[in-house]
Amino acid sequence: MSDKALSVMEMPKSCDQCKIRAINLAWCNIARKSTSHYPSGKPMDERIRPDWCPLKPMPEKKECDLLSVGSKIRIWREGWNACIDKILEGESCTD
Repeated sequence: MSDKALSVMEMPKSCDQCKIRAINLAWCNIARKSTSHYPSGKPMDERIRPDWCPLKPMPEKKECDLLSVGSKIRIWREGWNACIDKILEGESCTD
């Protein structure tokens, strides 16, 4: 079993829109970094999401590829899409 966690939320466009950030401290609670200054001390633009942001976008569903009609590829794609559906519904993909 993995020691990772998954939480589904709307992806913030910037630190100042993030629900996880400690607003009073201008601090990212996950990355344990300042959201107002870079390590160099240079002020950071809180209206953008920095490249070190620990939030990762949700994978996209796979569309039907007319060139790959083989059963293994179709089954894999259907499994991929079913797993994303379950994640968005709050269920485990291994149920």
